Amino acid sequence: MRYITTGADYNYINILDKEASAHNTLLVSARADVLQASLKYPSFKRRLLLLQIDSLAASHLGPEEINRTADSILCVSQAHKQLMVKQGLKAEFISILYNGADAELFRPAAVTRNPHRIV
Repeated sequence: MRYITTGADYNYINILDKEASAHNTLLVSARADVLQASLKYPSFKRRLLLLQIDSLAASHLGPEEINRTADSILCVSQAHKQLMVKQGLKAEFISILYNGADAELFRPAAVTRNPHRIV
């Protein structure tokens, strides 16, 4: 598995061109237009759309195009999935991957409180 960033200019076409020689590649993106652009490359076998948005307008494609392009869609909660289905995505393509954190690594730091301080 490799993470490839597009850089500040977000030139994903160059990345797709460069990675097109890979075999049996799974493409994961938060933008549906990137998945759609990858359709012309046969080496991209599966396309996963990772949604963390409330409006499909931010994904750069409409629901019909997303339903045709993405093999799978990940939402962050059941409510998020329901919202995406209301906007036109097919429920059978959507799985839920809840946001989470390792409680051993991420926990509130001990706080020393001064009872005489305001703020």
